[in-house]
Amino acid sequence: MSTLLPGRESDQAVMMQSLLRRLPGYTPEWSLAPGAKGYALLEVLAHYRALLDIGAAGLPERNLLALLDTLAIPLLPAQAARVPLVFQLTPNSPVDVTVAADSQLAAIPPPPPASPLATAPAANPAPVLFFTEQTVTLARAKLSALYSVDPGSDTYADHSASLNSGFSVFGDMTGSEHAIYLGHDRLFKLGGREITLLLQCTLDAAPTKPLDIHWQYLSESGWLTLQKAEEEDTTRGLTRDGQIALRLDCGPDAKKEIFHGRATYWVRGTLNTPVIRGENMRHNPITINDLRIRVQFKKKNLLPEAAFADGTSLDVSKDYYPFGRQPATFNTFYIASGEAFQRGGARVHIDIVLAKQGGPNTAGESLALQWEYYGNSGWQKLGIEPAADGADAYQFDAAAEETDPNNNTKKKPAVRRISFNCPSDWQESPVNGVKDRWLRATEPISPDAASSLRRSIG
Repeated sequence: MSTLLPGRESDQAVMMQSLLRRLPGYTPEWSLAPGAKGYALLEVLAHYRALLDIGAAGLPERNLLALLDTLAIPLLPAQAARVPLVFQLTPNSPVDVTVAADSQLAAIPPPPPASPLATAPAANPAPVLFFTEQTVTLARAKLSALYSVDPGSDTYADHSASLNSGFSVFGDMTGSEHAIYLGHDRLFKLGGREITLLLQCTLDAAPTKPLDIHWQYLSESGWLTLQKAEEEDTTRGLTRDGQIALRLDCGPDAKKEIFHGRATYWVRGTLNTPVIRGENMRHNPITINDLRIRVQFKKKNLLPEAAFADGTSLDVSKDYYPFGRQPATFNTFYIASGEAFQRGGARVHIDIVLAKQGGPNTAGESLALQWEYYGNSGWQKLGIEPAADGADAYQFDAAAEETDPNNNTKKKPAVRRISFNCPSDWQESPVNGVKDRWLRATEPISPDAASSLRRSIG
């Protein structure tokens, strides 16, 4: 029969080897082998030495218990074990499941370790019963987003991408965004040269300290910074009513994007300083009563998106006849530019270079054109401004060449300009199957010219 203590086999084996090494020094004539009576005696000695070691290891705890008894501090009464439990729905469960309080659960304890004192193998122990403390409901819904937020440091972390792989709560924290997003379908469709935004602010409540705000607009290349000069911010960091001027020398076209369910063009102002409880804006918020915005920028060298001479499509990258090769009264020239004609109130210039000067009709009359746009009430007259020299609006009858100011002996193509303020009600309309914002030039017939319908214009 083995005398090794369960769980102390290594300690007893070490003690046995130590006794065997010392044996020749006391009884050299003994030659012990396992199974011999003397060997069994040494095993008993090693067993009792292991028992003494166990007792010596427990002396501090026993002395502590004796001290507590002396101080009349009793042991706590026995309490039921408490363990955390995780319930999980089966995949594709058709319904939510509720686990009521006091629901019974069983845990199978591990079998007891083998003992040399046991007369027979121990039977499987009875299950340990547990009861739930509260009602829980297992929902089929899954988390789609999860955040850690620390208001004290104005930081947060987005754990949404790590819901399945695991994450550290309050780990990888970053500064919380404090930004105002301004959107407009026309005003903020920025792009081009000399971009300027003027923000006129009227405040109901203002912070006591200036706010450091970074202004940007969303472009095809991402968020681009709009420069702000301190002397052009009369609000002094939104601490009072005034105007903020934002500028950019040149920038790409704005990009339409969806924020909070609204698709439009965006400008945003981001607060660079954190909002800490008890400091700056936390107990002194800003309230804007009125915000008015003016936008200015320039775009050059825009070609028409489409053009027609009556029903004939024109290639505007080459020389073309705007009224056809044999123009007549009621011939119509159409040009479309959604980029230029969509901005109500914008000042538009159309530069025209003639390959050949238009001539008078057979009666010697100059060509008289009427410029129209398509608005809320259909085709409406557009107010074309007079030429810079005070002459009537351009009628395609100016000289095709002019003297080069850098060389009086040479001629250069003459550039003539049509200028007008873009109406705010300019609408998209179909012309020859193409839907766009259209400008058209026609020659209205007059009683004096009713019999002269032929024109020669190149």
